[in-house]
Amino acid sequence: MPDLTTNIGLKKPAGNETADIDMINENMDIIDAEVAKKASATEDGRMSKEDKTKLDSIEDNANNYQHPSVHPATMITEDSTHRFVTDSEKSDWNSKETPAGAQAKANVAEQNAKNYADSIKPTKLSQLSNDVGYITAQRAVSDSVTSTSSTVAASSKAVKTAYDKANDAYSKVTSATYVRDRVKAADGHGSGLDADLLDGWHRDSIRDWNHLLNRPSSLPANGGNADSVDGLHFREYNESLQYYYGGKWKDVTAIGNASNTVIGSAVTNTDKYKYTVAHSYNGSGILTHIGMSASNWDSNNYYNTGKIKLVIDDVVLYDGTVCIIYHDPNGDGQAFGFESVTLLQAPIKFNSNITIYHMAGSDSYGSAFRTIWNYIKQ
Repeated sequence: MPDLTTNIGLKKPAGNETADIDMINENMDIIDAEVAKKASATEDGRMSKEDKTKLDSIEDNANNYQHPSVHPATMITEDSTHRFVTDSEKSDWNSKETPAGAQAKANVAEQNAKNYADSIKPTKLSQLSNDVGYITAQRAVSDSVTSTSSTVAASSKAVKTAYDKANDAYSKVTSATYVRDRVKAADGHGSGLDADLLDGWHRDSIRDWNHLLNRPSSLPANGGNADSVDGLHFREYNESLQYYYGGKWKDVTAIGNASNTVIGSAVTNTDKYKYTVAHSYNGSGILTHIGMSASNWDSNNYYNTGKIKLVIDDVVLYDGTVCIIYHDPNGDGQAFGFESVTLLQAPIKFNSNITIYHMAGSDSYGSAFRTIWNYIKQ
């Protein structure tokens, strides 16, 4: 087996060995790689030309640095927490008063002020110059609150009385009722208050038709017909209400023929608190009457209510109680009821449908509620 060289590990055949071409080539490759290898921080190698240029540019003794023993102050950069102090500033600070010295001076100043005050302090009234109205003698005191004297003093009682009077006066003048009563008492013709005027107009002038603002020249103000309801004209003729339809005046209360006039009544069912349909009609017409009557069957001690709901053209026009029966409210075995007045007497026109619901609004035992209606088909 061949030996290896010390530095790059080339193979050396022994003297008794035959030369091997592969071994020679391998040694050549190792030598070639080693020649191209450059030095690094951890391994030896050839130096690059750039490194050689840097090395040649270093001056002799370049690494022989000697740190100076002193530095000029100008090389220091100051900031808000690091400042130089000048000799003048140090002198000013050192000459400042100490707390103890300041207190001693303050004590001296205080004592001097006391001594001066004692030297000028008067000990009797005669020593005062009475040029500003000082009280030099005991003044008279009065309980009067109407005194105008400038030499008599008001007593505490007078002050209290004056305060109470002022407080009472304030309560009155801030009371709306008090002010109103005072104005009413003083107001009148020639008083100058004119509390009976509104923007300078008296009552009789305001209610005068000729003084109304924007009054219409005729009624109704929109120029329509005051005798129209839902587009139909009405009139009273021979003590009968008539409506104008189809070129003719027709009696509202007239029954007419059976094909045009619908009159009906229905007794409310016995299911309390539940509406049932009393009548329904799809078509157009004029509702002339709807109401409810009641009858009593016994004398139990309670009361019943009858209710109606009216729906015209799918709109609820009325929903509520229209009839009440009282059963023996006095406990004497006598019962009485209130029959409803007509719920609707004024004609109401409907275009597509009318539905009448009714019900007993409380316990219906012993009572009957009858819904009555009348309308004219068109």
